[in-house]
Amino acid sequence: MENNNEGNKEEPLLYIHQPNFQKPARKMQDSFLSEDVAEIVQKENIVPQEVKQKQSFTIPPLGSENMIEVEQEISDETQEEIKKPVSAADYFRRNTGTSSRKSWNLTPVKSFRDMSIPEKLQYLSGFPSSQQPYSCEFITENQRYSGTLSKYEPDRIIVKSSQGDTNAVDVKDLQAIRIMI
Repeated sequence: MENNNEGNKEEPLLYIHQPNFQKPARKMQDSFLSEDVAEIVQKENIVPQEVKQKQSFTIPPLGSENMIEVEQEISDETQEEIKKPVSAADYFRRNTGTSSRKSWNLTPVKSFRDMSIPEKLQYLSGFPSSQQPYSCEFITENQRYSGTLSKYEPDRIIVKSSQGDTNAVDVKDLQAIRIMI
């Protein structure tokens, strides 16, 4: 029987004569390299040209008390060749702390009460045809009109009441607009 930990399970027999299908190997991504990561790795590996890295160690000879000291200079070419691969987890750990989250540049929406009359009319006229418009109360100095905004022009509006009557109101005469709930 096959090991279930590897993800290989016996599938049900579907044909009388079973074809020998090649099953794809499942592999997870261990590491990746992007331009940002390459720049960060290069910044980490930058060594000033004046200072050369030296690797030193001492070897005690077996029969004597004197120590032999060996110094080996590592050239810039070999330093560039020694680049450690960056795993995906390390990349995200490093970048979540340093970079801020992306901003969507969303502007806060004013409440209907805080809008001016032209802004309210623009808002009420901007509903899509699939959405039912809000029933409002349009207040002038002499009269109150209740209904929905049917048509908006720069100098006048047409209000359709719930009975089907239409009333034309000048925009300059409007004092307030309230949404009726």
